[in-house]
Amino acid sequence: TFLNGNLYLIAAHVFDASTTFTGIYFYNYWEQHVLPSFLIGVTGAWIMFPIKIFIVILALYIAKDVEDENVKNFLKLIIFILGIGPGTRNLSRIIMGV
Repeated sequence: TFLNGNLYLIAAHVFDASTTFTGIYFYNYWEQHVLPSFLIGVTGAWIMFPIKIFIVILALYIAKDVEDENVKNFLKLIIFILGIGPGTRNLSRIIMGV
């Protein structure tokens, strides 16, 4: 399937969801983006896990049809950065108490 070899992309976004959840529930942080903030307000921060997993799987499903391997790898790099970057920032803020 298209998930083989791509679990690191899901892991990057689960890491981001985990740090978001931890920051909101244990450190009084809040989500700054409008749509996630609304969804978290309605359902709780746990909603970030299924949303991120769904969106990454959807992106991978769409990207599997890209024929150019360079473009496909670039898309995967973007997906990875969009997960690991915010997750690392969140964790750094929590550790530094900012």
